[in-house]
Amino acid sequence: GRQTPVDTALNGAFEYAALSPDGTQIAVTRTESGESQVWVKQLASGAFSRLSFDVGNADRPAWTPDGRKVAFLATRNGRRTAWMRRADGSDSLQAAAPGDTRLDEIAFDPLGRYTLLRTEGAGPISRRLLVVRNGVDTVPRPLIVSRFDHYAMVLSPDGRWLAYVSNESGVSEVYVRPFPSVDSARFAISVAGGMEPMWRRDGTELFFRNARGEMFAVPVRTGPRFEHGTPKLLFSIPGL
Repeated sequence: GRQTPVDTALNGAFEYAALSPDGTQIAVTRTESGESQVWVKQLASGAFSRLSFDVGNADRPAWTPDGRKVAFLATRNGRRTAWMRRADGSDSLQAAAPGDTRLDEIAFDPLGRYTLLRTEGAGPISRRLLVVRNGVDTVPRPLIVSRFDHYAMVLSPDGRWLAYVSNESGVSEVYVRPFPSVDSARFAISVAGGMEPMWRRDGTELFFRNARGEMFAVPVRTGPRFEHGTPKLLFSIPGL
């Protein structure tokens, strides 16, 4: 739980920080004059440059598995969807997912096979998880079909297990399912509330937090079978 500043000279209204796969860069949402945009911070050199242009309300950055590009959500011509650019800003903006579905979240399969998406929603139970098989699907396909709300999806490092958040119990909790055969099993991970799951890089733990600012770690075993232990409180820092 020890806090270490990334750059003591860098201040602003920041959200949605995403560390690059090699740990050398951070993509982050920065809001100025009521408008959010995605910026990339070079940790070694300290350079801080804007990545999103010609779009509004850009946020939720996500790195591609090779670390070369950053995807994010943004609005253009009244439609919010997923976009992508090289992390060094050397190319132009391009669509990150096929079709014209309104989107509000994007994540990638660490093995490069799939792109995961969440639809834009006006409130609870209106958001859905979608999947695109890269190079195969021309439109996103439903991933989990349910009358409940699903979001914050993230795949394990081996690409076999999907962690996500659902309100099916009446409270937002973290669950895990096999991927891509998501209907074959389901494991409840958090207790008394959980959100924003994240896998440890070697796949041996699953982290999540709750609305009280408590951060938990759950020992897990991935591979052909999934096993998990009891959530352990790491630290509590409200506001993070």
